Amino acid sequence: MMRPGCSRADGIDMSEDMEKNLVGIRGLAKKLGISFELLKKYEALGIIRPAKKEGKKELYDQEKVINVLYTLRSCLAKGYSVPKIACHIGLHYYGDYTQADDIKRILIADDDHDLVEIFAEGLINGYCGCGYVIYKAYDGSEAVKWARLIFPDLIILDLAMPVMDGLSSYEYLKRNPRMRSCKFILMSGSMIYEPEGDVFLLKPFELNEFVEAVKSLID
Repeated sequence: MMRPGCSRADGIDMSEDMEKNLVGIRGLAKKLGISFELLKKYEALGIIRPAKKEGKKELYDQEKVINVLYTLRSCLAKGYSVPKIACHIGLHYYGDYTQADDIKRILIADDDHDLVEIFAEGLINGYCGCGYVIYKAYDGSEAVKWARLIFPDLIILDLAMPVMDGLSSYEYLKRNPRMRSCKFILMSGSMIYEPEGDVFLLKPFELNEFVEAVKSLID
C-alpha cells in the first residue's frame, strides 16, 4: 500500500514539497499580485478554501489557488453563467455572487449520496433567497470537519450516518460556542427527535417541505 504523501510512481515522499507550497492568505495575495480584499471575497464565496489549519491560521495551497483562479477567469471571459462557473471550479454556488456579505453557507450531510443531490437540486430549483454555497458531507465525521472549517449558516443533517452518527455530530457541534448562530435541519426515517430551536423532518417528506424549512431558517 502506498504511504500517505508519497508518489505512486517512485515512492518519494512529497509531503515536504507540499508543505512549502502552503501560505497564509496575506502572503498569497502578495505572491499572486491580488488584493487581500478580493481573496477574502473569494474565500467568503467558497471559491478558494484553506488546505490546512495551524492553530487559528489558515494556509492555502498556492498551486491549487492559481489553478482555480485561472479557471474562474477563463469562465468569466467566456461569459459563463454563475452556476456553470460553479460547476467548472467544483463549487455548488447559487445566487448573486457579487454580494459576498449576503452569502449563506449550507452544509448537507447524508450518507445517501442520491438524497444529497436531490436536496441540492431542490434548493437550486426552489430557493430564491440570497446567494448561497452548498457543501456536501456523507458521514457524521465529515460533517463535523466541514462545519469546523466553514462555520455554516445552516446544516442539514441526517441522524443515522456511519463513522459518527448524525445525532452525535449535532450534539458535538451545538456545544461549540462558534456554532451558536448556526441553524440545523435534522432528518431521520427511523426516529423522532425534537431539537430545541431547530427543525426536525421525518423521512420521507416532500421536497417543497424541505425547501420551505430552509427558507424559514436562513431568509
